[in-house]
Amino acid sequence: MHKNNWMDFTPLIDVFLILLFVILLNSQIETKNQSEVYDTAIENYQSQINALEVKLETAESKIPVTDIEPFDMVKYSFLEDKINVLDISLRTTGNRLWINNKPTGIYLLFNEQSTPDARSAQKSRIKKTLMDELQSEKVSNIMTLFTLEEDGNVYRYAYLLVTESITELIQELGIDQTFFLPKP
Repeated sequence: MHKNNWMDFTPLIDVFLILLFVILLNSQIETKNQSEVYDTAIENYQSQINALEVKLETAESKIPVTDIEPFDMVKYSFLEDKINVLDISLRTTGNRLWINNKPTGIYLLFNEQSTPDARSAQKSRIKKTLMDELQSEKVSNIMTLFTLEEDGNVYRYAYLLVTESITELIQELGIDQTFFLPKP
């Protein structure tokens, strides 16, 4: 008699296990659907953030500079006529040299600095490019200001090489006429 009672529960256990399997399968599908919904929401928010950043940049560029006194504007325009400014920057991991927001053909690669002769050759190329740019600028200006910045992806050896090149060029041109200002 005990044998028959056990047999009666077997179909019930099968049904229970099937229901448990279906519940687990449904919860897994719901989790996948929620994950897709969250991914879509994150992508939407990211695109909204990008659009807002673009709007902010355009709004910032349109804001007039009203905090500057008129007398200071006169002084600034006077100085602007007397000083050449060369904005030098290094961009990307390829360490490309840019002058006044224009790319040059100079990439400062590490393997091209393996020997002291190769390093000095790169310095000469940088100085020659800077001199060519200076000669294309206004001749009547009395002073020259070199600025140097990097985009955060540049290697330190390249930044130091450009710094040394600018310093050597300043010494060649005359310290009283040229200045160097690296941007933080």
